[in-house]
Amino acid sequence: MLRRLFGSSRRKTSRSSTKYFRPQLEGLEDRWAPAVLDWSPTMGNNWNVPQNWLPGRNQFPQGADFARFGPNNNQQPITVTQSVTCGGVKFGDGTNAYTGQMTLNANVVLDTGDGFTLNQNPVAQSKIAFNTGSKLVAESGNSIFTNFTFTGARGTVWIKGPSQPAPQGASLTVLSNAASDTRSDFLIGGTLTMANSAPVTFKGGAGITIAAGQQVNGSMTIQAMNNTILDDNHDGGIIENSGVVTYTGVAGTSTQATMAFLNHKTATFNTGDFVFAASSNATNGYSMKMDGGSLTLAGGITFTLLNDYYQTGGTLQTPDATTENLDVANKAEIDGGKINLNTGGGANPFGSLNIPHANLNFNGGEYDAKINGAAGGSNDEITVAGKITIAGNSTLKVSTLNGKPAAGLHWDILIALGGGIGNAFANQTFDQTNEGAPDPNRLQMGDYTVFSNNN
Repeated sequence: MLRRLFGSSRRKTSRSSTKYFRPQLEGLEDRWAPAVLDWSPTMGNNWNVPQNWLPGRNQFPQGADFARFGPNNNQQPITVTQSVTCGGVKFGDGTNAYTGQMTLNANVVLDTGDGFTLNQNPVAQSKIAFNTGSKLVAESGNSIFTNFTFTGARGTVWIKGPSQPAPQGASLTVLSNAASDTRSDFLIGGTLTMANSAPVTFKGGAGITIAAGQQVNGSMTIQAMNNTILDDNHDGGIIENSGVVTYTGVAGTSTQATMAFLNHKTATFNTGDFVFAASSNATNGYSMKMDGGSLTLAGGITFTLLNDYYQTGGTLQTPDATTENLDVANKAEIDGGKINLNTGGGANPFGSLNIPHANLNFNGGEYDAKINGAAGGSNDEITVAGKITIAGNSTLKVSTLNGKPAAGLHWDILIALGGGIGNAFANQTFDQTNEGAPDPNRLQMGDYTVFSNNN
């Protein structure tokens, strides 16, 4: 029965049926490694035509391949007609720059694993025309833009942050030494370094967005340059920060961005002079608006805002005892959030903020001031060249260092050199029972004074 079902268990052999196996290599794929392909068109200007690329004229850049433009001084234009992913894009081969134009058709995404190098060696103007919805994307690697002109519709340059396939994220360094301009937004999930000695102009409302990320936030570092590095072309483009913005200057050097700044997260400006010299509807007509996060002024910086400062949230702070300068044209408007001086403590735990040419308005914000219980006149201090107006639901919180003060001491925590202070904070809290403010005799002198009594 079993034999009928499964057949005989005996195996028949035959010498004539024996097959011999000879090991040999099989061609699994013609291309097993990324290629560097040079643009040299013979059949139109389409990226996706294999005959337009050397060597071989049998493939176009895709996957991990690198696309290079400029060898043999070939300046023919190129059009990317459909989205493509490749290893990287390089304008210039070390001998010849590429000064032809790349065009991205509508909704085309040119996505690179290792970024873009636009005519770094030798330096020349790089020209890319965007159409509606088109993007340059860098997944990782270190992209470098020297001098560039991005024309056409408002597209996007996307420098991605860390992800599972690209844990390092991408970076972009701008090295322009001649005027550059773009009609496309820069979206930074990785890192952006502005090291340009000539201005980059954002046209048509385009701007820079420093994005919040799932793993880490994007970041922007501005290097000290004694010139204007950014310009909005009077079109209202802004720098919007949901990550980290950092500037470390040099004494005697003034760096200017003729753009407005909208801060939601972390911004630090340290040493020298920095100027925001424009305004935008996105910042309510101010040079800077902060609605969250922090703005740290450090190193004795002069932080100049030609169209004033507006705060609805977050914390304006200084890290140490150095006097920092918030130089606004007309007013610093504190309608929310806090001012907190010398957050780092140290041998001298008190901080100082100077507003040298304008007024200070509290209209719902909070001032957290520290005083020295062991010595009158030793305290956090904001000095204003103009007037101080206190209105709305504004708050003062006073913290005392070195114990409960003796009676008869006073601390001038706000000084208005241009006139009196007419009102008190609506909400005032003190951590010692024998403290109060303001001293009514000193308000008309322009001093908001905390005093101690015998309680």
